[in-house]
Amino acid sequence: MNFQIKQNKLTDEVKKKIFQRFAHRAIKATGMNGLNEDPISFEILDKEKAAGVKPATVGLS
Repeated sequence: MNFQIKQNKLTDEVKKKIFQRFAHRAIKATGMNGLNEDPISFEILDKEKAAGVKPATVGLS
């Protein structure tokens, strides 16, 4: 095979293809369609104030 890589503006058609493929893989990996759910967030609070979060360093040197 001989592939060509071209840089173009991101069109609505390409966005749709990317989203559909991502959604398919996410559903296949998780067994659920979280894209149909309202987004959620996780917050760490200390007495109603936002607490700092230390980034994970596992596997990093």
